[in-house]
Amino acid sequence: MVTAALRSVFAQESAEEIESRWDDLAASLAERFPKATELMLEAKEDVLAFRHFPQQHWRKIWSTNLLERVNEEVIHAQCIPYGMEGRSPLHAVWGRCLPEAA
Repeated sequence: MVTAALRSVFAQESAEEIESRWDDLAASLAERFPKATELMLEAKEDVLAFRHFPQQHWRKIWSTNLLERVNEEVIHAQCIPYGMEGRSPLHAVWGRCLPEAA
């Protein structure tokens, strides 16, 4: 229930709607979860900082799953080094990065 409510914050279309939904959610949790409400109010600016960037960048910024973002970059790797054509994208990236590290 709380997870779905938090996701609804990030589904809003404008910065004002995001902030309003955050405040509404914090108020609705206040009675049952006062500590969570306090934390939400303290962390509001940090968690919602993405709203200060252009909207087309929001999705990448508020994605908190680092592995998901790394995998996305690996899949979209453009340069596959010679000898790595038949291997997974991860091998291609390692093959590209390891010679640079040496």
